[in-house]
Amino acid sequence: MNLLNKNTWRNLALVIFGATTLAACGGAGSCATCSTPTPNANLALTFTAPAAYPAGIAADVPVMVTNTSSVAANNVVYSIDATTNTTGGNITISPASQAACANLAAQQSCQLVAQIAASPISHPGAFSVVASSSSSQSTLNKVTNFFKLNATTTNLADASVGLVAMPTNTQTGANGITLYYPTTAVAESGTNGTNIMVTAVVTSANAGAFNTLNLVDGNGNLLNFTVLTGNSGNNMSNLAIGSIVTFWVNIPQGSSQLQFQTQTATTTGGTSTPVGEPSTSTNSNTVTLAANSVSAGILNLLPNYFSLTTSYESQIITLTNTGNGDLETMVITPTAPLITLSNNCGATLAAGATCQYTVGFDKTQPIAGTSLVTVNYTSAGIPSNATATVNYTGRAAVAGLTISSGTNPNFDFTSRTAESAQSMTSQITLTNTGSDAETLSSFSPPTYFSLNTTGITGTACTTGLILAKDASCNINLVYTNGAVTPNATAPVTVNYSYTVLGVSKTASSSVGLTYQTVQSLASLTVSPATISFATPVLNNAYDSSVQTIIISNNSDTTATNLDEILSGNDSALFSITKNNTCTATLAAGDSCSMDIQFGPLASSTAAGTKTARLGLSYNNAATAVNNNTPITAQAVSAQSAIITTALTGNNGFTGAGTSGSPYSVSQNATPAPTITITISNSGTVPATDFYITPSSLGNWTLVNNNCGTSGSGVTLNATSGACTFGLQLATATAGAQNYALSNIAMDWVDQDSPTGQTTQYMSGSIYAEVNAVTPPPSASIAVSVVYSSWDNSQTGGTQADPLLLHYIGNNLPMAFINLTYTNTGNGAANNFTSTLATLPNGWSLRTHGCNATTLAANNGTCTDQYKFIAPQDIHATGTEFNNGNVKLSWNDDTPHESQVLTLPVGTAGLGGYNTANVIYNAVYLDMFVSSAAHNGQFSTVAGGNDAIANADILCTGDAQNTLVGTSYKALLVAESSTPTLANSRYACTTQACTVGESYNWVLQSNLRYSSLTNYNQIIGMTNASSIFPSGADINKIFVDSAKYIWTGLATIDATSQAQGYYNWMTTYPGFTDGPQISPITPTTRGNCNNWTSNTAYDNLHPDFLAAGNSGRGNQSGYNAFALSSQGCNDNGNKHYLLCVQQPSAD
Repeated sequence: MNLLNKNTWRNLALVIFGATTLAACGGAGSCATCSTPTPNANLALTFTAPAAYPAGIAADVPVMVTNTSSVAANNVVYSIDATTNTTGGNITISPASQAACANLAAQQSCQLVAQIAASPISHPGAFSVVASSSSSQSTLNKVTNFFKLNATTTNLADASVGLVAMPTNTQTGANGITLYYPTTAVAESGTNGTNIMVTAVVTSANAGAFNTLNLVDGNGNLLNFTVLTGNSGNNMSNLAIGSIVTFWVNIPQGSSQLQFQTQTATTTGGTSTPVGEPSTSTNSNTVTLAANSVSAGILNLLPNYFSLTTSYESQIITLTNTGNGDLETMVITPTAPLITLSNNCGATLAAGATCQYTVGFDKTQPIAGTSLVTVNYTSAGIPSNATATVNYTGRAAVAGLTISSGTNPNFDFTSRTAESAQSMTSQITLTNTGSDAETLSSFSPPTYFSLNTTGITGTACTTGLILAKDASCNINLVYTNGAVTPNATAPVTVNYSYTVLGVSKTASSSVGLTYQTVQSLASLTVSPATISFATPVLNNAYDSSVQTIIISNNSDTTATNLDEILSGNDSALFSITKNNTCTATLAAGDSCSMDIQFGPLASSTAAGTKTARLGLSYNNAATAVNNNTPITAQAVSAQSAIITTALTGNNGFTGAGTSGSPYSVSQNATPAPTITITISNSGTVPATDFYITPSSLGNWTLVNNNCGTSGSGVTLNATSGACTFGLQLATATAGAQNYALSNIAMDWVDQDSPTGQTTQYMSGSIYAEVNAVTPPPSASIAVSVVYSSWDNSQTGGTQADPLLLHYIGNNLPMAFINLTYTNTGNGAANNFTSTLATLPNGWSLRTHGCNATTLAANNGTCTDQYKFIAPQDIHATGTEFNNGNVKLSWNDDTPHESQVLTLPVGTAGLGGYNTANVIYNAVYLDMFVSSAAHNGQFSTVAGGNDAIANADILCTGDAQNTLVGTSYKALLVAESSTPTLANSRYACTTQACTVGESYNWVLQSNLRYSSLTNYNQIIGMTNASSIFPSGADINKIFVDSAKYIWTGLATIDATSQAQGYYNWMTTYPGFTDGPQISPITPTTRGNCNNWTSNTAYDNLHPDFLAAGNSGRGNQSGYNAFALSSQGCNDNGNKHYLLCVQQPSAD
């Protein structure tokens, strides 16, 4: 359990009027620095000391000294005032800390160490640490007059520390830690908040294994503290019983209350993150800050917990007033059997003053127990009290019951009004200090207090429990009060009985409980505590810097009416910008954030440090408070780049480039002449994103530009950064070629213009003259092409529409292209020669008219003729003619070798089309609709074993076949279980129709087909599976487009597809035109009973035996090949065959 100890830290802010340096010289004589101080500045030292420290052990007690003034304190001497040391121990200031703290700059803090020696062993009491000048006594007396100190002392400042008896504690986890801290302190002025000391002592062997002690708020967040003493922290060894850790805790400026708990944890590996789950104490502790604007006293009893025995029968209690107002009507009362031995304390104790009271005990009394010394007083007119708890043991005590608490030795209880903090529990221990067994009979807790044994360690104290001599038991004493209650004292009494010489006797033991309930107050912290902008901001009306701050409510109460405002001389330079998540209310444990922005700064803003304050006002549930967080930033004067330009070189010109001596160059000079211009930055800041933009260049061209372009700028470094670019003159035109450099714009970014300088323009002019030169005659060659003997000479030649030749069996077709070269120049092209190293497949050079010939000036020509004969392989590749492979050479006093010319794209009506200088070609086959119509009986043999062969004969012998040496086959499908070329022909057996499914099929893969009678009428082009993927435009070959053609292909109706028949598959076995009255057997076939039936399709024969599938010329797509089923008879149902040319004659 945490101890709410009412001993407060010593904080004496002594305003010292005098020298800025406390200089002194020892011994007699004189020295230059021993002059009498002149009162020209204010000096203030404050001490922060522990509320209490354990007695009886060697210890280093930290005392923080702070120079809170604006001047330095030099040659300060620190010591222990022997007249105040009532501990019996040898206490000195460590030499190292004396040296470190002798000189303190303004606002500097330093840690003194008061060393308590192991021998002689100290006992409870008090001692004072004092600061004084190192001057001689006479000089000190002079200094005293200037410093307006207490007339009885020459000390600059002092602080008292109490040593108390170490309590016995048996609790577990963080409840095994005893805390010493002030319950009340005076708030320090200024914006740095108030610092207090919290001392944590491991007093229980059951506290567990841990190496880190922390102080946390109710949400588990670490307080803002520094560990002054003790081996608490990351990777340190575990803290054993008796270990002491002292914290220097900062309470934020504007806060009126600190709420905290103890936490034990194990931290390793360079991180503060605990290993495993830390332990947090049950009680929440409270420190209340009194406003420094209100005069009120704060009383401390040093020590406030000790024991009187037969060998230690009296104790000096030092009373200190650490407040800023007087304590009045002070009365000290010991409770029997304690007695007053001496008392130099009057009714009033001034602020900063001390007095001493000695309490005694008649050791001859055979009794033992617990009692108290009570001090009643008023502060600022409000009655209050303080107590010291005293255990006493007389000689040969017959009856005795001592009441103690391991975490709350002085039995101080403070709760808060917040629901989570309305209760405080202390485990108390009852010990039989008499000579006989004692039986507990009853407990009498005062108002607001109750007792229970929940979670008790060791033996629980219950009514009727018999305690043997020296035995003890534990019980929880719980203070529960949610209403604001001023400081008060009441006893808790334990009644017991014992037997002496067979006679039963009763007795009781009491201890005074000091209690209060304070208003829970919201406490807001700002992180960071000082808002400092690390990055300076330029006064260029553009740059800015942003810092995010976190506002946290570390209390148990909601803060309301939250508002933020910036103030101070430079506050206009700062703003609260985006990401402000703070509203008017901040709940307990919550946090919010906001961005503070510095800048943009106007150019009139002076350079230097800029300061402001973030004022955070809120209601802490009792009053309105303010938290002012300092803000610092640096403004820097923005500088500009200084840009200069210079002509630094030329290549190919003569002359100086001035109006009187212009640059001079001959017409058509090679290489083209160039001047170089250098742009330099002589300023103290770089020019970034620098680029140039020339306009109206005329015959000049920007070359070798490393001065950047828009979107790709360069940097010209400060002082000596430079870049260059060139202007190159085209010399084809004679005459003056002057250029105004003001046509070249320059843009850049610098400190002064972070969004870009206003566009600057170069100055000056370049004067240049191109001297006329009559050029020698030269040739200029152009190429044209004419196609002949192709079936589409005027329209073909591109990749999408190649030149076409009809493939006619072994009578291979041929065609030609003529490449004509024309010299449109004014000089002859001598020895003009064309060369095609490797001719494409099927091509030969028929006439080489351009072989070492002369093309006369002004339209002299020559022509090469290339002949193409279609290869025997209808699928031959590499037949395209690439004009880019034709190399040309000639000489017009200048040799030209391996030149390549590009063909014109082609002209409507004249032809000459190509794609990217390549002339494409292809061969094709034809098809026709038979002139004769036929019924569905193409075979008279059972099963139709020669139907396909007979249909092919009909196509080859049809009157439409007028080409000699060509072979045609019918596009007619049939299937047999034993397929032959005579009885079977099909394209696809599956819906996917992959390559290789066809048998005896009539169409070639990847080939164009045209009308037999009109070769320009391309019907379509097959795919890799030798079918027309989107059908074909066969109505081009119908004389009567209403005609039907026998095909036998499956129609695209739903019934066929439901039976598994899709495009380009063979129909088998049913139709949708009428009912099926005949049974379907696996041996029967569709399509006029496999093309053996000429039966009429009527009511007598409505099934598949009398019908076959056919296409129609007036249809598009696949319907032209498979539209519907037709009757097989002669009566009006004769249909035609679609005859397809084959690559070679059979």
